[in-house]
Amino acid sequence: MDNQLYTRSDLDGPWVYVPNSGTVVDVTITSYGSIIGTAPDGNLYTKQTLNAPWVIVPNSCCVWSWR
Repeated sequence: MDNQLYTRSDLDGPWVYVPNSGTVVDVTITSYGSIIGTAPDGNLYTKQTLNAPWVIVPNSCCVWSWR
């Protein structure tokens, strides 16, 4: 992938790019609906909504994605 954030309305829907969403390596959605993402710099970031800005999680470095 291109490390950009995409969403879709349902499992069969098309992927739609989220403008101004920054660069992410991995993302997940919490049970509360907020988004947690890993950035290429190894830090965790959160978004309260899809269009909210990313906020760094203090002292979260260094998270790596194992593939």
